Amino acid sequence: RVYDVVDENASFPGGDEACTEWIRANLRYPSICIENQIHGRVIVSFVVLKNGNLSNIKIVRTPHQELSKEAMRLVGSMPKWIPAQMKGKNVNSNYNLVIRFSLP
Repeated sequence: RVYDVVDENASFPGGDEACTEWIRANLRYPSICIENQIHGRVIVSFVVLKNGNLSNIKIVRTPHQELSKEAMRLVGSMPKWIPAQMKGKNVNSNYNLVIRFSLP
């Protein structure tokens, strides 16, 4: 079972700021998008499993296919997350993450 509403949401180790820093350090802006001035937000949906692994990674919204590919690669290479909790137990939960691509 995968929950949408939980007692405690899943989180990146170290919290939102650590997640932002990890993305900033690991993001590879596609050169085709730089050349064509393509930027914007990619919304990625995934399930944080009760063991902290991420699965079922999908793109919800994107300005360009190449940005989608990079967002998928990025989320797929993330470290284990801290799983959501329900009544004190780890549970599977849905999560949406916004990855911002801004031109260098």
